[in-house]
Amino acid sequence: PELKGDNADRSAYFRSVAESEVSIATAIAPRLAQFEVQAQRQQDLVEVLQFLSPATMTWQSLTALAGSDGARHREFRGQTIAFHERWSAFFREPLLRGATLTPMAYAALPQFEFNEPPLSSTLLRVLPVLAALLLVSLLLGTVSVWRLRRFPIV
Repeated sequence: PELKGDNADRSAYFRSVAESEVSIATAIAPRLAQFEVQAQRQQDLVEVLQFLSPATMTWQSLTALAGSDGARHREFRGQTIAFHERWSAFFREPLLRGATLTPMAYAALPQFEFNEPPLSSTLLRVLPVLAALLLVSLLLGTVSVWRLRRFPIV
């Protein structure tokens, strides 16, 4: 609108921007949903096959305990997507009506606040993996001690 000068219809311009945002979001929604499904399939496969690799089990456990695992990331992503929708609606709905935002409206901007998943859900995910790691360690330790006892000391 700055290029058209003072006689430009700003509300029409902002309405067209809001309409463009809606059409873009509608166009990419199927691709984003497809991506989410594929990412979940991949994570499901890793969760099943992790028991074949002690390194993967250790990594999964440590990242979960540190709060940087895939489950927490998915929770964060879900909350940010929901927040983005509230944020976009805050601007989109008045702009589509041709209304202007007032300073009081800006005071009501949605605020993002991450709600941490409960620690109990993290522990429930990690405990079976840690138990499997302990079992593998005990098994390897027992076999090692048994085999070492069979060798004579020089």
